[in-house]
Amino acid sequence: MASEKIIILGSDKNYNDLIIYPNPAYDLLTISFPTLFKKSYEPTGVIVYDLSGQAQNISISSMEDSTLILNVKNLANGIYLGKLLGEQGDQFVFRFSKEW
Repeated sequence: MASEKIIILGSDKNYNDLIIYPNPAYDLLTISFPTLFKKSYEPTGVIVYDLSGQAQNISISSMEDSTLILNVKNLANGIYLGKLLGEQGDQFVFRFSKEW
């Protein structure tokens, strides 16, 4: 499992516990944030962009406790940037690859 450094926009907090796997993704991409948010603090959405900057159509398969699972099955092979949006304006930018 590859590990990626997460970039946090609009925050000086340390979020080393954000885990994204598998990378490369095939059908599902899991974002786990076990100590990232307090119980009442949940992500409000996620946006995935291709490298040309176009937003891609993805769906959230599930969001439970501290884990978000994205359905990336319909994405073409390639490298993508994701943005996890937090309710307090935090934005967590991550990179992942999609393969068949």
